[in-house]
Amino acid sequence: QRAFRSMLEALASADEIDREARAALFREISCAMRRFDWPCRFDLYRDIIVQCRIDSIIGAVVTLFKDDWWPRVRELSEADRPALAQERQRLVGVLKATLSGDVQIVDGMDTLTAAVNICRLVALAQSPAAAFMRAGLRASSGGQGVDLDAMLGGVSQQIDFELKLLDSPSAGGDVVEVAQRAIADALGKGEGAVDMQAMKRDRITMVAHLV
Repeated sequence: QRAFRSMLEALASADEIDREARAALFREISCAMRRFDWPCRFDLYRDIIVQCRIDSIIGAVVTLFKDDWWPRVRELSEADRPALAQERQRLVGVLKATLSGDVQIVDGMDTLTAAVNICRLVALAQSPAAAFMRAGLRASSGGQGVDLDAMLGGVSQQIDFELKLLDSPSAGGDVVEVAQRAIADALGKGEGAVDMQAMKRDRITMVAHLV
């Protein structure tokens, strides 16, 4: 697990690698992870999602999870309750790791986008298996699931907060300065002479449209 996480983190932080080469190397690492059986592969994905601190890597691995997990769910029948329950717990684990806690919008845009795309996929799918998955995303699911509405509500509140920081940068004092530094780090270096405020707003608005 640590080896794959270290390779992905090194890949994301290597400035001398161009975009096409970076994408090709990521595909190779993905193929290597996909050689493992699904339970082990999911543990790899979950470890990277939980332990990694690089948004682009987390978002990419969440998408890998979706691409591997959803076909498995579609193959299961309503009678396969034990297998469906196991896959639902995997979904719940990914959503807890990506949509709960101290969520930041600009410096977590890739992660949030990938996680919300999974939610949209499950919400819109018309199948018994999808209905079973949705049952684990409600407040009534208790300890067996998550309250997705509450999670997305927290994301919406953070969206409003970060937009207010852009509109009134003097209102937050030191908090604004810290947030702005985090945003600058998330946007990366070498952007050149761009309108940073507009870029930040675009990133926040993109997540807001999904939520």
